[in-house]
Amino acid sequence: MAKKAPTVEEQKRMDKLSEMGCIVCRLSFGAFMPNEIQHLTSGGRRKGHMFTIPLCEWHHRGVTKNGLTPEYMTSIYGPSFANSRKDFEKTFGSEEYLLAETNKWLGVPDGNKGE
Repeated sequence: MAKKAPTVEEQKRMDKLSEMGCIVCRLSFGAFMPNEIQHLTSGGRRKGHMFTIPLCEWHHRGVTKNGLTPEYMTSIYGPSFANSRKDFEKTFGSEEYLLAETNKWLGVPDGNKGE
């Protein structure tokens, strides 16, 4: 099944996300790191383009840098979502929490949790 292309409004959201940096790095370290878009899921299916958070390569896909091991990266930056969703959410909060924090940065009203 092909993924549905984003609407104009959804694309605007994702463009803004691309500029804001990793939400985990911002909240945890006060640092800007270039990011990728993480789509929240339910039952193994994406919820849609409005249910998205910005995560860096490490926090999103577990991509290491400069020859560092995943274990060393975890000791410095915390767990990656790809390597352990359970540890990631225990350390940084649920995807829903990170979505709410992302929406705050974007100025999305509190009642609109990505819908």
